[in-house]
Amino acid sequence: MIHTHARYTTHASRTTSLNNPRILFTHQPKETIRTVIDLAAGAADSFVASYYKFMDEQRASLRSLYKDTSNISWNGTAYAGPAYREFYLSLPATKHVIDAYDAHPVLASATPDGNCCFQIIVHGTVKFANEKHARRFTSTFLLAPTPEQANLHYIANECLRFV
Repeated sequence: MIHTHARYTTHASRTTSLNNPRILFTHQPKETIRTVIDLAAGAADSFVASYYKFMDEQRASLRSLYKDTSNISWNGTAYAGPAYREFYLSLPATKHVIDAYDAHPVLASATPDGNCCFQIIVHGTVKFANEKHARRFTSTFLLAPTPEQANLHYIANECLRFV
């Protein structure tokens, strides 16, 4: 799971913290919206570093980032949580190079359960051990709060495409 309440320094060199990411943006002050955007950026930093380290070096650890209800589309093939675990464990060794990533909060008013989520888009290359050349990819992740703890997020939806 990804922790989203930890303190971190933003580009403005100030420390921010958000104890409850379940914010409706209707009539929220700009400072609150900015805080949630900063929180999304911090979550993306943590998530991207953890996810691709796990994928390349500790693949079995990825299990903690998904739930059985997670939906995944991997280059056009759909998987649900447990089936995806079997799939990614069967992949050959990988080495990812991340070129860029971006994150945005998904407004609580736009989600069925009323929780603030984060969308993270990642661009990069992946080299599979059994292939000669690296492939370019784009992945989109939707991180949702766990029902047990609002400051922990899991991968609710993932879509990877080779480009």
